[in-house]
Amino acid sequence: MPAADVDLRCNPASSTIADWAGMYQFVWGCLPYEQGSSRFALTVKDAGTMIINDEDPPGSGNGSIYEASIVGGSARSLRGFFLAGPVGFRYREDFNWTLSPDGQRFFQTSRYVYQDGPNIGSGGNCFGRAVRE
Repeated sequence: MPAADVDLRCNPASSTIADWAGMYQFVWGCLPYEQGSSRFALTVKDAGTMIINDEDPPGSGNGSIYEASIVGGSARSLRGFFLAGPVGFRYREDFNWTLSPDGQRFFQTSRYVYQDGPNIGSGGNCFGRAVRE
């Protein structure tokens, strides 16, 4: 194949971390089977990091705050993790988010692993979709 210049639109020159800022309704599912929803408030911490306020479930007032950072040079991709669950069933979930070209939604893939208790070392995979409010 001959050499070619191609614009894959993964990171338009105008993209910044500020493209993520806003409120989102998030729906997720995991295997082993589990599903739910939450509401995210995303704010910019610095040029490479977002602060996530995750209200799960929406309207509950139960929020967790954690961070995600730009992956490589693409402001359209974020990576982060959070710890959750009660003692004996705590897990760490590592996630990757990809912002759509129009900035109105993002998609998640993640993996969680139990950190203590009877399920230590086991976990599962999750997927989700967030839509900007």
